Amino acid sequence: MANSSLEPPSAAAGVADAVLTTEATVNVDGGLIPVATDETVLVLSTNHPLANQAALRPSVLRAFRILLPSQLPDTECPRLLNRLLGRTPTPPDVIRLPLTEAILDVARSGSAIAALSSWIADAHSLDGLVVKQLAGSPLRRRWGLTSLPEFSVEGAALAEALASVAPSLGSGPRTRAKQSSR
Repeated sequence: MANSSLEPPSAAAGVADAVLTTEATVNVDGGLIPVATDETVLVLSTNHPLANQAALRPSVLRAFRILLPSQLPDTECPRLLNRLLGRTPTPPDVIRLPLTEAILDVARSGSAIAALSSWIADAHSLDGLVVKQLAGSPLRRRWGLTSLPEFSVEGAALAEALASVAPSLGSGPRTRAKQSSR
């Protein structure tokens, strides 16, 4: 097990037979079976100064406090902030909160901008909030399943089952509503 190519501690320590993770958080030698893709979106108050902009640029976002879920792995946080804010000499003003409802309430207050998975945003009430994309290329994240070699058959079956029920990009109720109004 010590020579395992699985990086997540639960798998490397033998605590888990399979791990659902993002490509950014695991170092696997070709052993990550694709399951789904999500997009990180920016959620802000309808009263926020940036609420009327079509998409948000990193240079503009640097001036505002950013909210992130505390469940975001420490290995992924710097990568996400670098994509959101670009390379900046000053550390960003970031608050990490454990509850999505708390993140959305702080964003609703207008005092910060939340960076959340589109899956999470679509699953919550967004009254008083708007959802924006980062200008340029969307912040997409691929999810996959990796398993210990002795569970490769079961891991492949689990990945296939998960892929069949995972939300797809653009399938959330808010996204569908936007698409149908075009």
